[in-house]
Amino acid sequence: MRLSVLASLAGIVVLFSATLAIARSADESKKLEATAPTQAPTKTDGDQDRVFDDLEKRLSGKSSDAKVPIIVTLDASATAERVRGLERAVGAFSVK
Repeated sequence: MRLSVLASLAGIVVLFSATLAIARSADESKKLEATAPTQAPTKTDGDQDRVFDDLEKRLSGKSSDAKVPIIVTLDASATAERVRGLERAVGAFSVK
């Protein structure tokens, strides 16, 4: 009888350990999913005006002097002279 009780207790411990391991694995999986990088939306320029369509949508309805954070890419280095030329063409902006 004593052996049966010990075997039962051992079985309960094994089941409890397995349950904890499964729960921990599921929790870790959820954390990984939550921190996984999301894929950026595809950038399109349907009207080919060199401004992405999603940015045009963000700008619609805003005043011409509204500040909108954006990232600009250039085909060449952003020298001080080039930045001044861009400011003359489009207006003042901040550079980080």
